[in-house]
Amino acid sequence: MRSEPKQSRALVVTGALAILAGAAVPAPAQAGQAVNAPAWCGTASSASERTICSDHRLSSLDAQLNSEFQIAVVNITSAANRGTKADAAKFRNQQAQWLQRRNNCRANVSCLMAMYNARLRQMKAQNQPE
Repeated sequence: MRSEPKQSRALVVTGALAILAGAAVPAPAQAGQAVNAPAWCGTASSASERTICSDHRLSSLDAQLNSEFQIAVVNITSAANRGTKADAAKFRNQQAQWLQRRNNCRANVSCLMAMYNARLRQMKAQNQPE
């Protein structure tokens, strides 16, 4: 998959994140949350989500994965790749399936770390220029 130059890529990701987030300001961390916990931690409902929100390493991996995911979506739908909305929908469906598998880890930090590291490797490889 073709990738944009790093500066351009960073701007695209920043813009995409702002659009997807509705330019909302992240909620402050709640008791038991990692200092830089993801903004969605205020609505964390599963054991895996609560574990991610309370562990700074997992929160960091989640942020990295989110960035790589946003880059991948932009790359998939770029004119250079001739991607379609259907391609992006398929990719989002794959991510939803990965989230279901991730949630099977429940509160097992080692399992969650392994899931995130494996998915990050996949996303980074996918986001590299061909």
